[in-house]
Amino acid sequence: MKSHNYKLGFRKDKPDTRDFLICKSMPTVKIPRSTDYTILMTPVRDQGKEGLSVAFASVSGVKEYQENIKAKKFTELSPSYLYNECKKIDGEIETEGTQIRCAMKVLKKKGVCRETFWPYKTHQKNRS
Repeated sequence: MKSHNYKLGFRKDKPDTRDFLICKSMPTVKIPRSTDYTILMTPVRDQGKEGLSVAFASVSGVKEYQENIKAKKFTELSPSYLYNECKKIDGEIETEGTQIRCAMKVLKKKGVCRETFWPYKTHQKNRS
C-alpha cells in the first residue's frame, strides 16, 4: 500500500467568549439516518504536503458547495487566496496552518476569488 505524507494545517482556535455549544440553544430534531450530498459537492482536490487544510475545506467543502446551490453551477474558488488572507489575521505568519475562525472571517468580510485569478501552486508565497 502506497503511503502518502500529507500535511493538515488545522490550528486550534483561540478561546473566544462568544463561543457556545449549539446543542444548548437548538431544539432536538429527528434527522435522516443518512443523506448523500455528493452530487452537489465539488471534486476532491489535492493540497499535497502543504498545511492548507482549513483553506481547502473552507473553499471546496463549504463555499463552493454554497455557490453551487445558489448559482446552480460549479465555480472553482481559490484556497490559496483564502489561506493568504487568513495568514494576515491569524497572528502566526511564519507558522504553517490557520484557524477555521480566520477562514470564516475572511469569507464573510472579503469573500474569495476564483481559482483562475489565484491558482493553487505548492509553497507559493504572498501575492498581494
